[in-house]
Amino acid sequence: IELDVPKEDLPKDAKFVGKRKIVVQEMMIKRRNIEFWINRYWSDELGKIIEAEVPGEFKGSQFGPVLRSFILYQYFKNRVPHEKIWKNLKDWGIEISEGTINNILNVLPEDFSVDLSSARKAALRKCCQIHIDDTGAKFNGKNFHTFVVSNRFYTQYTTGPEKNRWSAAGAIMGGEQKFMINDTAVNFIAQKLKKPDITNYFSKLKSEKLFTRDEVEAHLGHVPLSNLSKQQLDVLRTGLAVGALRSKSAGPPIHFTISDDAPNFVGLTKNHQLCWVHEIRKYKLCEVFKRIESETLEKLVQEWRKFYGLLLNFKAQQTRELRVKIRNEFKRICSIKTLVKPLDDQLKRTWDNREGLLLFLKYPQLPLHNNQAELDVRERVIKRKISLQNRSLEGLRAWDLMLSLASTCRKLNLSFWKYIEDRISQREAIPYLGKVVASL
Repeated sequence: IELDVPKEDLPKDAKFVGKRKIVVQEMMIKRRNIEFWINRYWSDELGKIIEAEVPGEFKGSQFGPVLRSFILYQYFKNRVPHEKIWKNLKDWGIEISEGTINNILNVLPEDFSVDLSSARKAALRKCCQIHIDDTGAKFNGKNFHTFVVSNRFYTQYTTGPEKNRWSAAGAIMGGEQKFMINDTAVNFIAQKLKKPDITNYFSKLKSEKLFTRDEVEAHLGHVPLSNLSKQQLDVLRTGLAVGALRSKSAGPPIHFTISDDAPNFVGLTKNHQLCWVHEIRKYKLCEVFKRIESETLEKLVQEWRKFYGLLLNFKAQQTRELRVKIRNEFKRICSIKTLVKPLDDQLKRTWDNREGLLLFLKYPQLPLHNNQAELDVRERVIKRKISLQNRSLEGLRAWDLMLSLASTCRKLNLSFWKYIEDRISQREAIPYLGKVVASL
């Protein structure tokens, strides 16, 4: 747009001396109705009407791809509730019901699930370690649990009614619980259950077949398994889940897990690095009442903070001297006798966890904390605070899927808006996320 000064405002001696350019960003927001006239032809030979096809991105909906993408983006990225989206669109002249908005949010194209799966596989090929954490969730008034599994290339949320090790293993395997009776499973059962007859029973059933949860539950009802206690059956479920997780059928191998020391994360992978931030936080949560006990607690926390600084020095420069010093300092601090029972008990628990806490000395590429998962799980917590819960399984799966894709796009430095609009419009100008990850 070229702007000029009105001639009547110019003095007679004014001379043109050039132009000055400014750029202003603007948006255009208005309803755009598209009317398709579909040509139709009758064929006597075929005995039917032949008509032109509606473009794929407009099929099956009265609303265009940009509008549907906007609804998805507002809800999952900007955390705008259903009713606010409806009022927003109503102000712009869009005739749409709240029920239709709900359907757009819940009934998602299958391509999104395929895309997330491809991102997970490519991410694990690039980085064989994962972070895992969990948080509470609500489904139709019931308490559920959401697991977040991630690394620096992808994020995946999985929500279900159980918070146990086989559910955590299912989340790691891509959100679906799977089980396998193989050498890994049999060895796990033998070590944890210590029942030779049960071990022999499963040894005869070894195969590379993946079982679903329903198939495993049906199998656990058979003799001699039906006589086991609930805790013993839980060991069997965990062993079969670990067998599937460590098998080739689970996709790219996962060599390292980083998490806190929650029981449902223990023993899932061979190498388990525990989070130092969580470990030090436990001391701050110890219940002490007397003034002298509080002072002892503060001194102990200061000891661990200095020790954590030593760990950071090791991450910057891995030397044999630092390794030896860290092990000696760890042993010294854990040997302190405070004469305050909660603190002494916690020191013993820290010493018992030494293998997981000091795993980074053997594998320096491992982080000292689980901040990756902590940051990823925060988005799910905020969504729960705003929208509270889901009332349908479709909505539950949609939350997990779209929040996973939003977080994955952020890690890949990819615009979530451009990604959604590209997929809904079926242009596929943006490659599958697996290819994006592989190209990094």
